[in-house]
Amino acid sequence: MNGAIPYEKIDKDIIPLVRVLNATGCLTTTGSCIGHKMNPVAEVLFKVTDSEKWKRVMLRLLHLSRSIDYANIDVFQWHRLGIDGEYIVDWSLQITIHPQHLDFKYDGERLSELKQSIIDEISGISGIEAG
Repeated sequence: MNGAIPYEKIDKDIIPLVRVLNATGCLTTTGSCIGHKMNPVAEVLFKVTDSEKWKRVMLRLLHLSRSIDYANIDVFQWHRLGIDGEYIVDWSLQITIHPQHLDFKYDGERLSELKQSIIDEISGISGIEAG
């Protein structure tokens, strides 16, 4: 994404997470969605701009993921070729709350709690503010 991030076009419930991810200085977000009843996965798409700093953020996410049992925090990297043959590397942070019952209902409250835990964990890295 070039220039200022258009926060007015982002799902308002995911803006704090997008802000803290961008504040890391190691990545630039390119898209996001808080998740919805039909697809309860919250997702932030991004490009890594500083690999060494990103490793620190990734370790924090892995640490948090190991400490919870009610959700998955997954990070994916994929490689692709653009239309003009350009080699592109993209990343995705996905947050999925485990269904509590067979009759799954979107659990926005637990998702908000986990999103705040991720913000707190990443903000714990020296020099990063939650914004």
